[in-house]
Amino acid sequence: MNTSVVIPTLNEKDNLEKLLPQLRVFGKADCGRRPLSYIESGMYEVLVCDNGSDDGTVEVARGMGATVLGAMDGEGRTVGHAVLRGIGAARFERIVVMDGDLSHPVSVVWRIAMGLAGKEMVIGSRYKDRGSNGDRFANRVMSRAGNILAIGLAPKVGDRMSGVWGMTAGVRDRAIGVRPTAKPMLEYLVRGKPRDVEEIGYVFEPRKVGKSKIGRKGVLGKSLKDLGHLYRARFGRLAKFCVVGGSGVVINYTVTIGLTELVGMWYGFSLLVAIGLAAAWNFTLNDKWTWRDRN
Repeated sequence: MNTSVVIPTLNEKDNLEKLLPQLRVFGKADCGRRPLSYIESGMYEVLVCDNGSDDGTVEVARGMGATVLGAMDGEGRTVGHAVLRGIGAARFERIVVMDGDLSHPVSVVWRIAMGLAGKEMVIGSRYKDRGSNGDRFANRVMSRAGNILAIGLAPKVGDRMSGVWGMTAGVRDRAIGVRPTAKPMLEYLVRGKPRDVEEIGYVFEPRKVGKSKIGRKGVLGKSLKDLGHLYRARFGRLAKFCVVGGSGVVINYTVTIGLTELVGMWYGFSLLVAIGLAAAWNFTLNDKWTWRDRN
């Protein structure tokens, strides 16, 4: 397979105890081939990129044969930092990134690795090819909102917020100025410019053990900032206008769904309220940010 599997972790001992044994027979979804074991074959590696766990995560990972990459002194300890650490250390041509909380099935990781034989980037999608998102309502809304905001960066990609994805080492090496963002896939999609991109559907499962280490407010604020940097990298000054317009669409969508589903308001009235709020938001943000130097 010649594949490096990158897993960012922070206190995921209980989840890794279940995940790593599945990766020991990496490729079991392909019944026509002999399963590969990273212990026995050396044809692929599992890189657990830990951000300072104190629950035994590191010991479990090492005990099961994975390579553990801890944060260096002075290095940031976000998910983005952990993923970049693993991608930079990957030895093989195919690099696949997944979460360590069991939300991404090993079967889709295998399919992504196989897809990289003919594509430069393969993305696990919750919205295409019979994929689905089993996460909580609030998280699904945030994911959809982020997907809308990022449409200008990857209009042909269905799941722009995906956390399980793969690329070739060539894309990694071409990417210049990559930042440790919450969504590394978008970084490499924009900065590495993969020539061929494919999406593979999968069913996202919410974590069953432990809690997410990043609050919703932290995710929202950082994601908006990260998207702004990527839009500037791709479009220059036009980026601000795109971000403002996209954020207005997100407000419209979120308020409409929230008032209708959570409050029980009639859909038509929810939509009118959402349109008014989005218009006021767009006008204010364009005035104070997009055209600030002309005021």
